[in-house]
Amino acid sequence: FLETMGRYDEAIDQAEEAQRSDPYSLIIKTSLGSALFYSGKYDEAVKQWENIRKSNPHFFVARGWLGLGYLKQGRPNQALQEFETAAELSEGNANSLAFLGYGYAQSGKTAKAYQILRVLGQKAKKEYVSPYQFAMVYTGLGKKNLAIEYLQKAFQEHYTLMVGVNIDPLF
Repeated sequence: FLETMGRYDEAIDQAEEAQRSDPYSLIIKTSLGSALFYSGKYDEAVKQWENIRKSNPHFFVARGWLGLGYLKQGRPNQALQEFETAAELSEGNANSLAFLGYGYAQSGKTAKAYQILRVLGQKAKKEYVSPYQFAMVYTGLGKKNLAIEYLQKAFQEHYTLMVGVNIDPLF
């Protein structure tokens, strides 16, 4: 809530307090990283996620976030490694695939980004894939009209991540 409202310092304070309460929770540690990320403290966020990777290299959620951090730092090759690892570890989780597609697009690998869109489309025939995930990849490709179209669909579906679209540096 605090992140979504743009109250980043408070969000960081709350995440740090939560981490002190449960220092072994990977999702709390990841959330602290996202609060840092949204506040523009990319280097601190990356350090947080790198520490998670050291303690548990199989936690794909933090690996995906780490990829975003690396992109913001201008390290596309490292970002792609993290996105690819996250997609593999998650066994094709739609959000991990969307991060990967976004990463490919931002790294100039447009053919691979479109391939991810096809994979998401095939996946959507068997299980729920949010339009938000498609919007992420289209945003990376610079296809603003398509991204907005898919974000509107995600909004109509009341997709949970839409609450943060106004603060998400991807959009």
